[in-house]
Formats: sequence, C-alpha cells, structure tokens
Amino acid sequence: MAQRDALPGDGTDAVEHLSAGVAGFDLGRQQRRKALADTQLRREKISMQG
Repeated sequence: MAQRDALPGDGTDAVEHLSAGVAGFDLGRQQRRKALADTQLRREKISMQG
C-alpha cells in the first residue's frame, strides 16, 4: 500500500519502489513482450492465409 503514497510526479518514493521491484517489473515486461510477439505472429499467419 506504500506505493499509493508516491504520486506519479514524485520522484523520490517512486525511485525507491522501482529499484525494489525492478526484477519483477523486468519479468513482467518480458512476458508482455513475448505475448505481444506471439499475437503479432498469429495475426501475420491469419492475414497470409486470408
């Protein structure tokens, strides 16, 4: 809940939360990127068939 105290424009607390959760954020970003690439591949295959 401490993350809610930091406003988006406030640098200090946000940086602390970022550095504390960087590993988790990177993992999530990789998973999203892979999912995005998978959907793009699927769309390309579908458009090729159609």
